[in-house]
Amino acid sequence: MSRGPADPRRALLAAGGSAGVAVLGLLLAAVTGGPYLTSGDVNGWLVLFALGLLGALVAAPFLIESLISSSRDDVEARWDVALPLWGATALAVGAVGLLIGLAGGFSGDSLGGSAGLIAVIESGLVVLTLGALILAS
Repeated sequence: MSRGPADPRRALLAAGGSAGVAVLGLLLAAVTGGPYLTSGDVNGWLVLFALGLLGALVAAPFLIESLISSSRDDVEARWDVALPLWGATALAVGAVGLLIGLAGGFSGDSLGGSAGLIAVIESGLVVLTLGALILAS
């Protein structure tokens, strides 16, 4: 099954908009202050960060697929390339989250620790989802 080149504008808007929401959530969380992520309290702006980051991670494979559409006409061939790159993207986000989280001690009172924990969890979920897709096929 082959279709024309994918339009990367929608995927770019989704990924970029979601990343912007994540950054905005982090900035607003920093302004309002801690605690950020504890058993008794969750900073609402950190929830916005989590939603934005998840949106960007979910939009990433569609953006990758649309960007490589000019080099491959076959949809399946594009996805065969896009999915491993999605996994690499998620692993990179997880690695950055791990470094930031370790620097903040993964503490709920620290913005870095809280944001790092969220990034590690969400990127881990993407990698597990990708693993399930691979095992199911």
